Amino acid sequence: MARVDTDIVIAMKEVYAGELAGLSSFSGQRQLLHDTFTKYGYCGVFQSADGLLGGTSNALGFPKGSPLKPKIDRMIRGLREFGILNYHLFQQTPNATNCLTVSASLGSSVPELRPLEMKDFYGVFSLYAGGIVLASVTFVVELLLKK
Repeated sequence: MARVDTDIVIAMKEVYAGELAGLSSFSGQRQLLHDTFTKYGYCGVFQSADGLLGGTSNALGFPKGSPLKPKIDRMIRGLREFGILNYHLFQQTPNATNCLTVSASLGSSVPELRPLEMKDFYGVFSLYAGGIVLASVTFVVELLLKK
């Protein structure tokens, strides 16, 4: 079931109570996570690891043929490429990062990082060795059938 709720306060209460899952923009979710952590000191809600709609974003509308569009596009592209937009977003919601980390979402079940060891490559090595053996057998069979 899906519904559109214009009463944000009621929708947020239902999300906190676990009655429904909310769908909003990244910046809206970030503000929600920041407010939750600031108020309660823990992450009451979590964000999915992957975005639902991918590259969707906010946009400005212009009349067709507006001379402002290329100028504004250039300004926004510069602000985005230099990281200024993200910087200001993160400055306004610093506590949201506590809820965006994987360890905050998964608790202590996240394994710690460690250096790679030889046993980590056994699967790759066995595939490589199997390929070499298969290629060698094929080569020998071709040589025998040619004679």
